Amino acid sequence: MRTLIARKLLADFQNRYDYDADYMSHMLESAPSAFFKFAKINAAAAHRRVAPKEAYYAVKILAAASEDCGPCTQLCINMAREAAVDSQQLEAVLAGDLSTMTDATRLGYAMGVALADRPEELATAREAVRNSWGDEAVVELAMAFALGRVFPKLKTGLGMGEACRIVSIENHSVEVARRAS
Repeated sequence: MRTLIARKLLADFQNRYDYDADYMSHMLESAPSAFFKFAKINAAAAHRRVAPKEAYYAVKILAAASEDCGPCTQLCINMAREAAVDSQQLEAVLAGDLSTMTDATRLGYAMGVALADRPEELATAREAVRNSWGDEAVVELAMAFALGRVFPKLKTGLGMGEACRIVSIENHSVEVARRAS
């Protein structure tokens, strides 16, 4: 019974976000006990209470992009749009355009970039987040980044990863900027 429910939930998720979750279906069919244990990570991966949504989604987008997973990056974009994050902010994150980011987006972006590429900048980014929204926001953004990388890594490990540098926001294509490490 729970396998039938899981199949339905996966189909609903795929339809809601226009996302190919075949890797999860593969897990469900091939290793159901592993699937049900792994499924518990979704609640933690979606946790956000105090961090502004712009900062939270900037971190999630950068986590997926750092794993070079176009479909996962697109999923984060789709989720951010559903959460009413402004399209211009999402484009700014993808382009690395600090000049058009709000303060909240810029702080999330700085933390995401530091976690992905620039560990020497992490203490400064973390302290800026802490000063703006507190320790709970630091935890939320660190979790969003760490868990945001899990899904692309799993897909890649299962042989279902798909690199892509172009995503879509409101029906127009946007290139994901490559960041130098």
